[in-house]
Amino acid sequence: MEDERLYLNPTLTLAELSAHTGLAPRLISFTVNQGFGRSFNDVVNGYRVAEVKRRLAAPDARRFTLLGLALECGFNSKTTFNRIFKQFTGQAPSEWGNK
Repeated sequence: MEDERLYLNPTLTLAELSAHTGLAPRLISFTVNQGFGRSFNDVVNGYRVAEVKRRLAAPDARRFTLLGLALECGFNSKTTFNRIFKQFTGQAPSEWGNK
């Protein structure tokens, strides 16, 4: 998932990942839960937050809006992005961008 950056797809589901990898959804779910100690959606959202943070650190980050970055990184709404970002970082996205 990391190499191909499948997490950038805002509609990524366990079934889609299963079809992409050829692995059974139950096996993927079990492996993610055991390996990461988190749900599939939490892992995907973690990758998305990391991607937003990476892009915010880029020299040209100010050219983009936070919402634009969020949508490019796989989030499907501003509300979801704000909630998930704060859940993972403890800060609102606007606070993080002003570091």
